[in-house]
Amino acid sequence: MDDYKNFAQDYEALNPKEEIFLQRDFFSQIIEKYNVKTCLDCACGLGWHLYMINNLGVKCYGSDISPEMIDICKNNLRGTNIELRIEDYCKLSETWERKFDMILCVSSALNHMLEDEDIIRALDSMYERLEENGIVVMFSGISDVLARSRPKLIPARTNHDEAIYHIIEYFDDRVVFNILDVKKTKDSFIHSLNSMTLSLLTKARFEKCVLKTKFTNVNVFGDFDFSTYSEDKSNRLFAILQK
Repeated sequence: MDDYKNFAQDYEALNPKEEIFLQRDFFSQIIEKYNVKTCLDCACGLGWHLYMINNLGVKCYGSDISPEMIDICKNNLRGTNIELRIEDYCKLSETWERKFDMILCVSSALNHMLEDEDIIRALDSMYERLEENGIVVMFSGISDVLARSRPKLIPARTNHDEAIYHIIEYFDDRVVFNILDVKKTKDSFIHSLNSMTLSLLTKARFEKCVLKTKFTNVNVFGDFDFSTYSEDKSNRLFAILQK
């Protein structure tokens, strides 16, 4: 993805590994419930989900369309035997011959598909690489709450020497996140601005797309505690799709 060519080095500040590791219990419950032995993170980014799930005893693999992300991921996963490849998650069968018990498409990765047909194509690609009864785990920080409230400015991260702000533009079926990163230096500040266009994937739109795939067992929920999804309150959209 072109969005990540300049953004890869700053992505850690927006998605720190310490917060990802807090999802350990969430994934541990899924691994136990669905008897997961193998996992592919098809948009692995910096690799911290792979690191965590590998430590839960699951054989892990990773791919990402961004060479820059894969380079950082390789460094983060040094000392593990996790295989990494550069691949578009809409074309998983071109790279991966084996199948998996669980495929991850998390942290708003599916939202990079801007058209419904592309969302469907991505889900079909994941379906084909699943073992029988295997699952796709998806979650996104874009939900009905964002689509309805349409905030224009969100402070994403703030600490004593850095602040990251999302300046958001809204269109019919997509949003543009302008990500302003302000870092304090000894005598002044430095700024960087990156933009990312994502689909406005509401629950209704997501379920409409899923109906056009082969997935028949789909569980939508609203947070890492598996709580019921609320279009008025849930800030994230989660789904487990089973083959």
